[in-house]
Amino acid sequence: PLFTRLYVQSMWAVGQLVVAEVRKEVFRSILVQRTEFFDCYKLGELTSLATREVDVLRDLVKDNLSRDRGLRAVLECSLVCVVLIYQHKVLGPSMAAVVITLATLTALYSRSTKAAFGRDAAASAALNTQVTETVAAIRTVRSFLGESKETRRFARAVEGTVQTGWEIGDAKTNLEVCNGAGVEPCLHLRVSVRAGVEP
Repeated sequence: PLFTRLYVQSMWAVGQLVVAEVRKEVFRSILVQRTEFFDCYKLGELTSLATREVDVLRDLVKDNLSRDRGLRAVLECSLVCVVLIYQHKVLGPSMAAVVITLATLTALYSRSTKAAFGRDAAASAALNTQVTETVAAIRTVRSFLGESKETRRFARAVEGTVQTGWEIGDAKTNLEVCNGAGVEPCLHLRVSVRAGVEP
């Protein structure tokens, strides 16, 4: 569980920083375009580029770091219980009970993190609104002089998504540690007993 925590947190941190920088750079590159550029592309296309397209990268990082995928977690827990009981008739049921208990606690913890995902969605919506307002203003006012002001405003909005992203990263890390906390020690105990080594 310790190495799982270190791995998930460090990968999430790198992913968050990369996504934030990509998002800022995309927005900056939109702002420096000539007026004709805004005539060639629709407002929705430019907004999507700075928000949803970059979110694909963020989702890729988030989804690859998490095993909290419902059916997969249930099947993993069930299979470990079956193997433990089959392999050792005496210790298997008690180890399976530990796995089931920790899996239940993990599921309850997972439900408690829904608020963090709600805050993240709200921060993403605020970011989307800010991009839409800026691009709409550029299209309305043909010469845009507030470039640096809007860049700073957008950077603050990006920081909001980074903060909520950290919350989600912590939640995902805790879920991974909880998932492994029940399964790994029981399997190590089983291997130790089978090898004739005292646990």
